Amino acid sequence: MTYYYQVAVRGSVGDKDVFTYQSDMLLRRGQLVRVSLKGKLRIGAIWGEQKRPPYKTLPIANIFETVLTNQSLNLITWLADFYAANLSTCLQLCLPDKIDSNPKPRLKERTATIRPDT
Repeated sequence: MTYYYQVAVRGSVGDKDVFTYQSDMLLRRGQLVRVSLKGKLRIGAIWGEQKRPPYKTLPIANIFETVLTNQSLNLITWLADFYAANLSTCLQLCLPDKIDSNPKPRLKERTATIRPDT
């Protein structure tokens, strides 16, 4: 069975608050996912379930175990309403910066060599 979800995508711009994606798995509201938007993979949160739309939808690329709490979702909604911002912008404020980036290799530590004055 295919499920259709409204996803608030972090970093999206424009007037649209949520985008529709599909998955074969039943997901929870607030669950973090990775979706393709304008050719780039981005983090988003499931905002709600919906009926099958009349247009083609993209699949959800990855599903994370992390689920935002109802308090977090309510805060994001309140911020969007109060500041007349889209959900994506407010979602971005509530997620850690590094959640969707690949970890960079650590640099090797270097020890300083002190040379005696000659």
